[in-house]
Amino acid sequence: MRLSAVKSDRAFQSKASVATPFKKVLASSDIVEMYEVIVLKEGYCVSDGPGLMKAAGTITLLKGPQNIMVDTGNPWDKQLILDGEQYMLHQFDKGIPYEIDDFVEVVPTPGHTGKDVSVIVRETEKGTVAITGDLFECFEDLREPSIWQDNSENPEDQEANRIGILQIADYIIPGHGPMFKVPESYKTQMQVVFYEEFTAITPTGIISETSEYIVCDDVV
Repeated sequence: MRLSAVKSDRAFQSKASVATPFKKVLASSDIVEMYEVIVLKEGYCVSDGPGLMKAAGTITLLKGPQNIMVDTGNPWDKQLILDGEQYMLHQFDKGIPYEIDDFVEVVPTPGHTGKDVSVIVRETEKGTVAITGDLFECFEDLREPSIWQDNSENPEDQEANRIGILQIADYIIPGHGPMFKVPESYKTQMQVVFYEEFTAITPTGIISETSEYIVCDDVV
């Protein structure tokens, strides 16, 4: 997921003492302008023939005190996005969030790859909105974990970050699907699901058993 057209008047200050990127207390109660979250183009991921997939990421614009574009889409989407980009280096690999202002921050959410990030937007008309890229493929992957686990570099890290986002977000904009409201059940009874496939080498050849789901419920 790409973050572009970001302009901030505030210098970044390292927060080495931050225990988790998913908890935030506003520094001021004075709200000057509320962010508006606009999905310019919904992402998708569909079959394009045997063994082939066709996909595009969701393009999201945040309008407010600052204009922020999250994921710039494909080359042919250039008419949808702003001209000019600004890129910033930051130590997301150390688990440190990047604070844009009191209402928007970029947090590291690795798992799908080791460098994934999510944008958390607070105090919108929909409450807290998380723009997550491939941390969540689509709403359906809440019930069908194979949708995201099949392409995950580190399913354990991704699951942990998915849980963190589900706990704080009212709405999620996934990488390849429409924005969705987080079901209340995911904030009260967290279901952790892992997808496994068993393959064994025997004297008669290689045997692959049917994939199975391992489910455990944790009360949050």
